[in-house]
Amino acid sequence: GPDQHRYKSTHQNIRDAMAAPAKLPEFKGSVTAVLTENYWDRELKAARFKEETIKQQAKKLAKEGKMKPAVERVLTEKMRIEGLTDRERLVLDKGVSNAEFHYLGSAKILGGIGKGFAEAMAELKHLSQ
Repeated sequence: GPDQHRYKSTHQNIRDAMAAPAKLPEFKGSVTAVLTENYWDRELKAARFKEETIKQQAKKLAKEGKMKPAVERVLTEKMRIEGLTDRERLVLDKGVSNAEFHYLGSAKILGGIGKGFAEAMAELKHLSQ
């Protein structure tokens, strides 16, 4: 999302470093890279970005109004209900169980990555025969 553009080069450098061993001659045919960024759920990520923007707005309003934490939570939930569509709330409520650095804990993302690993292993096995 737009919030990630400032990290793009850093993330790409890390991705390139993690994938580099697969390109070494001594690992040819026995190591491959699975690009996990290809398995992100774009709908979930967009909804998460929108939700985080709403939370930041609520936090700012709460700070300006010197609200107690309980009141801030109510405000945040009200703004979330008003600012997100029913579909976005459903996608977030069903699809997120962790932070971005853990693939949001999303079964859809993690399942896709697992499938990618399985396909990569099948290809390696095929190459070794």
